[in-house]
Amino acid sequence: MKPLVASLFVFAPVFLFAGSFEEEVLPILKRSCLKCHGGEKTKGQVDFSGILTESDAGDHLD
Repeated sequence: MKPLVASLFVFAPVFLFAGSFEEEVLPILKRSCLKCHGGEKTKGQVDFSGILTESDAGDHLD
């Protein structure tokens, strides 16, 4: 029982403060990453152009 209660204190803040992909992550990707890692130009063989929605991101993380 104690590990379960302890895990609530660890993981609850993550879910309470987690923003949405479209609001928090996507603007950063567009502003800072897609210029060099999207579309025709993919430095280091890293391409973020396929991760433009939360469901797309989930597909790539599985």
